[in-house]
Amino acid sequence: MPFTVTLPEEEELEAERNFRTYKNYLHSLNLIVENTYGRESLYKNLKQSVSKQIIISSKRATNIKIDIIKKLLFNSWCTEIVLNLPNDFDPSLKFYSNLWAPVQAYYSIYLALRALIEAKCIQCREDHTTTLSLVASWIRKGDFSLLPWSVYCKGCVEYQNHRYYNLPNGYEASKISPMTNPSKENMWDFYCLMLRTTRKKLLARRKIEWKRERNRKRMRRHQIFNLDKDIHPTTFFDNMYRLRIRSNYQDADAFMMGTQTLDDAANYHSVLTGITKATLFIIEMYICMLLGQAAFRRVVYDFIRRDRSEQSDKSIKSRVDYFHI
Repeated sequence: MPFTVTLPEEEELEAERNFRTYKNYLHSLNLIVENTYGRESLYKNLKQSVSKQIIISSKRATNIKIDIIKKLLFNSWCTEIVLNLPNDFDPSLKFYSNLWAPVQAYYSIYLALRALIEAKCIQCREDHTTTLSLVASWIRKGDFSLLPWSVYCKGCVEYQNHRYYNLPNGYEASKISPMTNPSKENMWDFYCLMLRTTRKKLLARRKIEWKRERNRKRMRRHQIFNLDKDIHPTTFFDNMYRLRIRSNYQDADAFMMGTQTLDDAANYHSVLTGITKATLFIIEMYICMLLGQAAFRRVVYDFIRRDRSEQSDKSIKSRVDYFHI
C-alpha cells in the first residue's frame, strides 16, 4: 500500500498564520507586563506604580452618578467571569471558546473605561470610536502613564511617517516578522508592530469610506495625510478593539483551523486573561481614586455578595484587597 502525505490546504495555512500572529502579539504584550510588574506580585506592583503617578485629579466631582458606574462595573466584571469560565471545563473547549475570548476581553475593558468616564463626569458619546479617542487623549497628555498602556503610535504609516511615543528608555523599535517567537529581547518590537498594523488598518478603512463617499478610485498623498491626521493616536485599547473585530467578524477560521495544539489554545487564553485582569485593575484603581475607597469597595462587595457561584473569586474578588489608596 503506497504511503501518502496530505498537505494542508492554503486556507488552513492562512488560518494557522493568523492565529499565530494573534498569539504572538498577546504573548509579547504579556511578557512586557510580567517583566515590568512581575507575575506573583502583579497587583501589588501595579498599585505602587499607579500611586506614584499623578494620573487623575484627586478632586472628586460632587455629581457622580454612582448607580450608572455600578451598573457598568457589574457588566464589566460579569464579562470577565465569562472570559475565565473555560478554565473550569474540559481544556479542549478552548479551541472553540477562544473565538469569543477577545470579544469578552475587549468588552470587559470597554465597560470599565465607560465607568471611568462616568466617574470623571465627562459627557462622551457611548460608541467605541469616541471612547477610544477620549482614552487616547488621556494617554497623549500623560494622564494614563503606565507602561505598556501609555505607548502610542501617531503619524501616517502608509508613508512611514509614523512615530512611537513613550517607549521605555528611548527604545528604538526594529522590524520584526509576526511569525517570530516572542522573547524579552523583541517584545517591544512586537508591541510596536501591533500598534503600526492596527493604525494602518484604521487608515485603510477611512480611505475606503472617503472614496465611496466621493465616488473616487484614487487618493493623492496630501489627502491621505489629511485623513490620517483625523485618526486619534493608536493605543493598546485600539489593539484590543481590532482583536475583537477580527475575532467577531473576520477570522473564525483562525481559531477553528489555526490552533494546532491544546497548548496553543491554552496559552492564548491564558495570556489574554492575564492582560485583561491587569488592565481592569488599573482602570479600577483610577475609579477608586475618584469615588473614594469606601464608596468603591461598597460597589465591589455588593457584586461579590450577589455572586452565588463564587466565580468572582478569580476576578474582582482577587483584586479587592489592593484597593487601599
